[in-house]
Amino acid sequence: KPAVPADNNLAERDIRSVAAARADGGVNRSDRGAKVFANMKTVIRTCHKQGLNFFDYARQVMRSTLTGLPPPLPLATADA
Repeated sequence: KPAVPADNNLAERDIRSVAAARADGGVNRSDRGAKVFANMKTVIRTCHKQGLNFFDYARQVMRSTLTGLPPPLPLATADA
């Protein structure tokens, strides 16, 4: 079995909700809003794929920001 799938169904599923939100007019009312939405969606999906809770990760990012430390990478732990 090849390591890379022959189709791009996973990528299409990842962007489906973004395209639906754009079509509904719920986001992208400004360039800044579009960028914020895209960044948040990317982090949320990355956490999901890594088996992490987005809110726990966001809390870690806020703590590191407030203490001046670099933000953590969204990496799954061994027990996740």
